[in-house]
Amino acid sequence: MGRMGRETIHSGGNVLPVPVLFRAFLFLLLLSPALGGCAPRNMRETAQVSPDREQNQPASPSQSDASDHPVSEIIWTDEGTGGLLGELPDGQRALIEEYISRYYGALMTFEEPDFSDLFASDAGVWRNLHEQAMAYLIGLRSMQRTDLRLAGYRSELALEESAEDLENEADLLRITLTETSTQNFAEHPEVDSVLYGIRHTFDLVQENGRWLIKGHTQWDGIFWNMMRELGEDGLEERTDGEAYFAARRETLLEEAREEMELRLEDGSGQDTLPPQGTERGEAREERSSAEAELMPYDGEAAASYGASFVGQRNADWWDYSRQGGNCQNFVSQCLYAGGIPMDVRGGAVWKWYGEAVNDLEEDRGCSASWINVDSFYQYVQENEGYGLAAGTDGSYWEGDVGDVILMGPAHDLNHSVLISKVVQNAQGHTVDYLIHSNTSDVKDFPVSAYPNPRQVLVRILGWRPSGESD
Repeated sequence: MGRMGRETIHSGGNVLPVPVLFRAFLFLLLLSPALGGCAPRNMRETAQVSPDREQNQPASPSQSDASDHPVSEIIWTDEGTGGLLGELPDGQRALIEEYISRYYGALMTFEEPDFSDLFASDAGVWRNLHEQAMAYLIGLRSMQRTDLRLAGYRSELALEESAEDLENEADLLRITLTETSTQNFAEHPEVDSVLYGIRHTFDLVQENGRWLIKGHTQWDGIFWNMMRELGEDGLEERTDGEAYFAARRETLLEEAREEMELRLEDGSGQDTLPPQGTERGEAREERSSAEAELMPYDGEAAASYGASFVGQRNADWWDYSRQGGNCQNFVSQCLYAGGIPMDVRGGAVWKWYGEAVNDLEEDRGCSASWINVDSFYQYVQENEGYGLAAGTDGSYWEGDVGDVILMGPAHDLNHSVLISKVVQNAQGHTVDYLIHSNTSDVKDFPVSAYPNPRQVLVRILGWRPSGESD
């Protein structure tokens, strides 16, 4: 039977000294799978894109109907903060808003921002990091085949903590806040791409009566990639910050270009299956004719479940967010919601009956393949009996709603996401995917905007009611 049919849419913590701020940054990033690893071991929706993007030539935002572009705004919320926001002086608040505004403004124009007047006179290495991180982010988005400039954004900031006089450093103030970022990309401005739980830590000082940034960490993949090879306290010790981060940016962009070129060579970005007007499930069924009779998988149901548990967790399942990451656990739950049964037969198992890890053929505990990216990839490649039937050797551009993309840095896979929408151009060729994910939590976010260059498609074909293991 294979896949179902499709529907088409046309387009607070402890007080720490500044060096410890960097150590805390590295520690938290190690817990985040989207940035460094996951937990230890057919209805179809497409968004139509402009035909001129086939040559990677973005149309100017001014050429689009202004009514299609959402507003750009920064909003502070006091919900659940115990009134902390009212204690934040206007000068500190204005400084943070100016940083956020320049950050998103640069993503709307793809012009690198100037942060020099926002940082303290002795914070040059931090300013270098931020300017090169922005150059990396802009470079990454601008090399893609779709227009990843922002048409609008909404940045919702929740103040978590404000602490003064850190480690006897007079006039130093630490502000910790969490951001929910809704981004509307020029390619599909009607789609709200939401990133949850972006944690910011600002260290502020006063110079000549004005608040300035002495240090700032932003818990996301861009900053992780820029900083991950520095080592403990490495940032504070750099005397060549500008040259180091410029070189790091070029290395990361070159890795991204190489991986993107490999994906483009894999079918030249043109869907090898019949585009709009042909049932994708039928084509996939024909392609998998060598398979035994498959029971159906409902990719739309999987994506709908995923949309419900981004930014929050299903209390019926264990949350691995602080145990290496919840990304693969989330994707496994989505597949289960789409109709794929747990598998405790034949050696290759995929199950979750409780948080204790075991790979035994029994209805208790959880398998490594349920919660770990490498183990899941091994399971989908090796399972030939009962349970999940998947394809891992097709074109990257054959993906459908409810399929899985595994990703990571070059030569590695450490994060798992679920396709929520397929982005096609006017010719019906797939040019991007929107995805749902946990840790980091994102909803309907372009996978091409991810800072993980290596990306592998896992096609979910259905499931076998019987097989060699029976």
